[in-house]
Amino acid sequence: MYRPQHLVVDGLVCRDVNLDRVGYYIDTLIDLIGMHELGVPQLYAIPEGWIGMQVIAESHVSVHIKPDYQYYGDVFSCMEFDSEVVVAFMVDYWRLDKVEYHTINRSQLVVR
Repeated sequence: MYRPQHLVVDGLVCRDVNLDRVGYYIDTLIDLIGMHELGVPQLYAIPEGWIGMQVIAESHVSVHIKPDYQYYGDVFSCMEFDSEVVVAFMVDYWRLDKVEYHTINRSQLVVR
């Protein structure tokens, strides 16, 4: 039986950011957790920072990095994944500092 999970991660990025790096991050993360992309990632460089969003068959992966390098990332999936592995990947990839994260186990409603 699966358990829907929502991982939210905050931190401070300690490396250069660009859209290519954001796109590669999203693709690699989805491969790491064994999920399935639907369409192409949405990538934006705007005055408020860099944004990457990918809809996956199991839900979504997103990241927002502000101009001051504050990092906000999340993975929501109706399928289980290893949050510790994902956080370790995020920390390594972005060289995150001052990391805080929470894994929320979402409810499973029984339809009658």
